[in-house]
Amino acid sequence: MTCSQRSAIHRYEFPENTKGKIAIDLSAGGLLVADMRSYPQGGKVELTGCSSAEGVVVMEGIPLHFRIEVVNSARAGLWEDGTELEDTTSKVLPSRNSGEKVSPFGLWFEAETAGEPLEVRIGFSLRSMDRCREALAEVAAESFGKIARQAAGRWDVVLGKIEVEGGTEELREMFYSGFYHAALKPADFRDENPFNSCDGPFFFDLATLWDQYKTQLPLLMTLWPEWGESFVEFLTEVGQREGVFPVSYLMDNAPERFNKQATGLCHIILADAQMRGVKADWDRVLMLLWGTSLSKKVATGRFAEFARDRIVQPLSHTLDLAGAHFGIAQMAKQLGYQGIYDHSLPLLRCWPSALDEKTGLLREDSDYYEGENWNYSFRILHDMVGRIKLAGGEEPFLGLLDRFFGFQEPLPGETVHRFEGLNNEPDMEAPYLYHYVGRPDRTVEVVRSVIRYQFSTGRGGLPGNDDSGGLSSWLVWSMIGLFPVAGMPVILIGSPVFSRIGMKLQGGEFVVRAENNSDENIYVQKAWLNGRALERSYLRLSDFHGGSELVLEMGPNPSSWGKESRPPSFAS
Repeated sequence: MTCSQRSAIHRYEFPENTKGKIAIDLSAGGLLVADMRSYPQGGKVELTGCSSAEGVVVMEGIPLHFRIEVVNSARAGLWEDGTELEDTTSKVLPSRNSGEKVSPFGLWFEAETAGEPLEVRIGFSLRSMDRCREALAEVAAESFGKIARQAAGRWDVVLGKIEVEGGTEELREMFYSGFYHAALKPADFRDENPFNSCDGPFFFDLATLWDQYKTQLPLLMTLWPEWGESFVEFLTEVGQREGVFPVSYLMDNAPERFNKQATGLCHIILADAQMRGVKADWDRVLMLLWGTSLSKKVATGRFAEFARDRIVQPLSHTLDLAGAHFGIAQMAKQLGYQGIYDHSLPLLRCWPSALDEKTGLLREDSDYYEGENWNYSFRILHDMVGRIKLAGGEEPFLGLLDRFFGFQEPLPGETVHRFEGLNNEPDMEAPYLYHYVGRPDRTVEVVRSVIRYQFSTGRGGLPGNDDSGGLSSWLVWSMIGLFPVAGMPVILIGSPVFSRIGMKLQGGEFVVRAENNSDENIYVQKAWLNGRALERSYLRLSDFHGGSELVLEMGPNPSSWGKESRPPSFAS
């Protein structure tokens, strides 16, 4: 199986004494589980010969046009509910409601000679059949092998943006596998926007922005700022068209489907993009962010509720919305919109309403998605000084982190059901909160243990659902020895697993060198940035650019490095 930029190519081989035959199911969409399966809401398919067919199916409100050409096919037909249809060359599926089941139906193709392979080529488009034909015409003269080599070459270029030296073969395989999955999504459908006739950037498969915004999108926008420009333009178009920014954007026409998961994440994402120097019409972006934060539409009503009550349920959304207003405030301040800044300032300070001062954790009177209040209590907030003070100070906050990660026994009555650290994405930034109490050594102990014991190259090699590359991006950043703080101009320094990492950025290569690095030497002893001693355990975003070098001297025991510094807190 391989692909070009706009088509997919499958090659099926059969035993010498078997005449190859394949069936294509046009009724199956999404996950093949009862409560998450999609069914066509309409469509049509037509055989155009003994080796080709064309059609369109509407899935989740989105028309998917396709043309199929099968090399070596001598016979073709339609089937429905497991039975071949005689003397039938076309089928129309009447319009129906989303989720209404249909009998399975599709196409079949059969080879002329036993043992002959069948090669299926599929051109697809969200706009028209002509685009499907053009997609196949682009590769008509190319062999399967050549197309596969070209695809591999494109991935070599992508993965070549980061080069690592040292480490074991298994660690390098883990790193580049993670990098591949980090770069795989979102799916680029440039010039294929099905909602209007305008060409330009368009993306699908932003399934889990609540994970991607922390790790994956900062990685992509750091390595490919030109991609970031397209992505910001796309999000701006969605916000303008829908009157709301999504927290998930699948191949459907329901941007509000997963609003229970989170709120206001695009406000953080876009603020992060601006901080990273992505070029855009930021005045327009700010006006859209500001407008959606004032809207009383159902999809954006959480903003109105938050402005009124200073708290929303689930309580994790309170943290989301405080972070969203921090993003608005920072952008407004930079662009000179004092009124918007003044309006956002009190709202970004409302995060404490979600926490219990007695426990130092998020309150228990809330539902939490894929976790509990412990998992969501260690988010990196824009006001970490205030967050730590609410928990009673640095020592009590350190104690909470230690209990969460198993350095201490849980207190009587506490329920921490298993080793924590990276069981899923809600708490994947939690190890890095040790930096904020002057214990980067604890961070590296947890992070190195997670890499060693919860990731691998085989089956079950992820400690949770990768969720559109969010978890793989955590692995990439952590193996480099850096971690971004989404929506804030800070990158935390961890513990590289390689002796040298080169990231190809605009203006040159940013290099991380870890001297005396090994499985035992995981602690930073000293650090230098561009030849000058660095005592703090973080980089400013302005430090992170091509042509710079971060050198870390590693050792087997915790040192005093980074213990007197604290990453900045942005209370306003």
